[in-house]
Amino acid sequence: MSDAKRAEKVPLDNKPIIEIEHPSYQPSKAELEAELSVPPHVTVDDLARLVMRDVTVVHKKRRKSRG
Repeated sequence: MSDAKRAEKVPLDNKPIIEIEHPSYQPSKAELEAELSVPPHVTVDDLARLVMRDVTVVHKKRRKSRG
């Protein structure tokens, strides 16, 4: 993403921007079964702070179907 486009997405309140899939996105079986891992140096308190912070949510653009 170019710097100009990224600058357009910076919210005025300085919250981090989190991009999520479009609501109609259907994950593959492999994505559903993939294991998540946390680096060993991350504490439970660190995870709680990250999960509970305020963010700005934007949806990713829908991909064109392959059909």
